[in-house]
Amino acid sequence: VEGVNTLEFTSGGQTCFNFGWGQWGLHGITFRIYYDAVRPHPTGRILTPATGSTIAAEVLLEAEASSPNGDIAQVDFIGLYEDFDYEGNGQYRQWHYRYRSGEIRNHLGTATESPFAVNWHTTWVPDQEEPMRIMARIKDDSGLVYMTPAVEGIDLERPGTSVKLYKPYNVPARWQTRLGARLGSRVFVADDLTRAEDARLVLTTWNGASVDVVGLNDAILGSRLGSGHLFSYDEIPVPIAAIRPGTNLFYTMDTTNEHGIEVMWPGMALLVRYAGLN
Repeated sequence: VEGVNTLEFTSGGQTCFNFGWGQWGLHGITFRIYYDAVRPHPTGRILTPATGSTIAAEVLLEAEASSPNGDIAQVDFIGLYEDFDYEGNGQYRQWHYRYRSGEIRNHLGTATESPFAVNWHTTWVPDQEEPMRIMARIKDDSGLVYMTPAVEGIDLERPGTSVKLYKPYNVPARWQTRLGARLGSRVFVADDLTRAEDARLVLTTWNGASVDVVGLNDAILGSRLGSGHLFSYDEIPVPIAAIRPGTNLFYTMDTTNEHGIEVMWPGMALLVRYAGLN
């Protein structure tokens, strides 16, 4: 309706251990209305990079934007490429972005002032087997959003540097550890670890602050990561010496008798940066 709208959410009662808690935690709502293009709206285009160009370790992303409704509030740059599955939908190559409490996250960057430009660092972006695509999400002060046409055929080249994303498999369907339980998933490393320079574990968690042990094979990587009873995207440094050629096991262990850590889909992935691998 025109004016104020109210969104209401309900849930059924608990089926066990009923102590009056709700069944869902709601942190934000994305409510979209799609208008016909004849409605006055912001417009713009990406200036750099250009279609068919090659990018390296640091990339200037720049767009022009204007609106008949007033000022531009922000320009968000979004890429289609291979990376960690931030969205948890099982797709590693996609337009990567998500929302948290109404704010866009895990995209390439945001500019709020003209010139609308940001530097995107590809330090931990995995090597790409296919060309990338980049578009801009332009939002004006009225709240209207316009998506620009994408620039396509963008290649990533970092001479002397290679970043590998090792995707998890054998991921538990319900990954929550408590009362001393231990669950894990595996990654397979087929590259020359003598050339590895740096590594990190990437994952998304719920209530990660509860975890007692985050481990890799025989090494303990840390504990108490993320947030208490909240969602969190987490990165943990990984010692190169803890990684084995072939199969590696990442796991969590939690001794609490309350709500333990939950590891969200897609599980625990490994990023390794190599020198002179190719």
